[in-house]
Amino acid sequence: MLYAAVVLLGQLFPTLWSARDRAMLVSSPAHWLPGVLAITVALVVAAVIRSPRLSFGAAATLALVFEIVSSYGIAAAEFLNRHRPAD
Repeated sequence: MLYAAVVLLGQLFPTLWSARDRAMLVSSPAHWLPGVLAITVALVVAAVIRSPRLSFGAAATLALVFEIVSSYGIAAAEFLNRHRPAD
């Protein structure tokens, strides 16, 4: 859940302050979809890990896989989104 909050505050929230950034955000799904997917997946993983049917080992494996995949996703989003306007 902390990951979802950080993505929201770090990636999506700052673009809501200026009209130019908002226009860029809604101009293409490529600008907002990665952040929305990251938040959705983080919330799903948090819900699945809390399930009593999931063993501790499976929960730990899921958390580690999520951490690794999300790290690559963050890196890709930062390096591929070079056209973001400078302040």
